Amino acid sequence: MTHRKPRMKILLVNDDGIEALGLVRLEEALSSFCDVYVVAPETERSACSHSITLRRPIEAKQISQRKFAVDGVPADCVNLALLNLFADVDFDLVLSGINNGFNTGEDVSYSGTVAGAIEAASLGWRAIALSVGYSEQPKVGSACEFTVDFVRRLSLEDFPDRCFLNINFPRGEGPFPVMLTRQGRLRFENDVVEVDADSREKEAAARTRRFRIGRTTRTDLAAEGTDVYAVSNGFISITPMQSDLTDVRALGLMRHLLRSALPDQSRLHLEA
Repeated sequence: MTHRKPRMKILLVNDDGIEALGLVRLEEALSSFCDVYVVAPETERSACSHSITLRRPIEAKQISQRKFAVDGVPADCVNLALLNLFADVDFDLVLSGINNGFNTGEDVSYSGTVAGAIEAASLGWRAIALSVGYSEQPKVGSACEFTVDFVRRLSLEDFPDRCFLNINFPRGEGPFPVMLTRQGRLRFENDVVEVDADSREKEAAARTRRFRIGRTTRTDLAAEGTDVYAVSNGFISITPMQSDLTDVRALGLMRHLLRSALPDQSRLHLEA
């Protein structure tokens, strides 16, 4: 007598919104062998980073038995799903994405997609963030195919504790080679533009001025072996990450700096 392998249970979140193509297609692809649960923002919440909603109630609208649209950010969605809406579900994996736009280099700090994976990992769940190169009509077919095959074969028992994976796919259709990477660097020049500058005199009485922050220049500091390098050269980038932001390399230097900066050595503890 053969025993069927139990279906995996996967939670999907994102920051592009519950109707975003990347999430919809990934849900469809995974449903062939997984029980898929979706808790995602009802509208796009890109670049919200790791914020959570604390000062108002959060609404969760039930779309179907396993699907909710939330008027919050990705970290809210993860908390609602894992701690309340589906608290009785023993999820095998939390997937955040597929995001329309790379989350590499410093962009990781701004990303709601990555924040969804960070929040899940912080709560003790295995998690993966997924992103493709930005396009008005994002091509997510290759990313879905890779993710399905990757999830099927992934040894969940060996998944590092409190770690999550940040996976970025090149633009276009694969298959693509895969590179294990570290986080790279990007350099942006922010552009701050005043909106409705012609109406400044009208608004002067209220002391109100309006601005938009945009990014006009992007320079890739694509050192080989980084996520930025990988996607720029046609590779799928897989970067293991954690929420601990300690700069371990700087601890030794800081011991020296603190000894010189704090004259009262009795107050100084250097156990780190």
